[in-house]
Amino acid sequence: MHFFIYTMLATGQGLGDINNAVTTANIYATILKDHHTVEQQTINEADTTLENIWSTVQQHPENQYLIIGAGPKAAKLLQSHPLSKPDNLQEIIWTGHQPTQELLAGQQVSTIFLPQHVITADLEKDERIQALPCVIAPLANQEPSYLSAGWSQLWRCCIPNAQEIIIMLGGDADSPNNSHEHWLIPNAWGEQFAKKIQQAWPSYNIIIVNGPRTGKYPQTKQAHIDPFKPIITHEETRNNHHQAPFPYDPLSQTINDALTKEGMNVEVWHFWKNNEGTVYSRYDEAMERFLKNPKAILITCADSASDTSKNVSHYPLLHKRHNIYVTLTPSTTPALANIAKKWHDSGYFGLINTEVTPCAETKDTPMPINPFHAVTTSAHALLKKNQPTSKPTPRT
Repeated sequence: MHFFIYTMLATGQGLGDINNAVTTANIYATILKDHHTVEQQTINEADTTLENIWSTVQQHPENQYLIIGAGPKAAKLLQSHPLSKPDNLQEIIWTGHQPTQELLAGQQVSTIFLPQHVITADLEKDERIQALPCVIAPLANQEPSYLSAGWSQLWRCCIPNAQEIIIMLGGDADSPNNSHEHWLIPNAWGEQFAKKIQQAWPSYNIIIVNGPRTGKYPQTKQAHIDPFKPIITHEETRNNHHQAPFPYDPLSQTINDALTKEGMNVEVWHFWKNNEGTVYSRYDEAMERFLKNPKAILITCADSASDTSKNVSHYPLLHKRHNIYVTLTPSTTPALANIAKKWHDSGYFGLINTEVTPCAETKDTPMPINPFHAVTTSAHALLKKNQPTSKPTPRT
């Protein structure tokens, strides 16, 4: 049997959602290849529509098809076709951090993978939903792609064996309950956060790695009153701080200024994307730098489900768990805050909240949490459903 697996990507989709969709598609492909021929295609929203895929599926009844997408943009795409799906379109699969009302209300998607911490009692009643213990978040553990093999050894030598802190900044987040509400990280929080860093590690060098959500929405007056209180805005206008290499967004600049004022050496590795869509990000480089520098400390933000999930699901990070801290930010949802505290108590990483709390001591290194179990189980079920039946050999 011939399977086609289409991974649908939406315009402007975040890297976390892309990794989620591609990894899920790869798992299905690997398992189905045990008994079938499998072809994978990545399809961008700009290149085709769900109607075109429907037409292809209907024209080739001899083939079997899967469609996989991730994130809110893909959820909208996957629900956009009102017609019943052809019989040889075996599954439409969605995976992501938060379900959208549009996704849940529609019936096109047959399987929904969600992290356990967002599944409410009502969502448990939806038979399409399968729980993941954490978000599917691949770890970049190779040299950056811009380096050839001949340069890799030189690049390793350039990684300092020095005390440094790598801060992976999160940012403003869309409310899980209302797509028009946004949770902000106030700039004033950045000052308080910087003070904790300076007090805990006064002699360290600092690298601030921001991302597309850092300083995404304009600040409100309320954001200056209580930097630790969740600030909700309905402002739809987005800042354009990540469309050029400089200047930085206000939150990155605030933390940089506060640490520099205390005499600390600070670099900002700024995320930006030009008008042609080329992304300039040093995230992977920073992660490599942390993994290869035994004296480095990594701080990630709890508002990033992907970053927190990486900390608990990959051996290289677990082996450096005493050098990893997760900080709670005002844009961290209660569900994400609770799971971060739970994993901290289980010894996966340190926690920064009202104070800096090191990684909890455990007898053994915690086992990595496997985010793929539900996906592999679902893929094996699909394989079994399409298992080729062998005819008995006739007796002679």
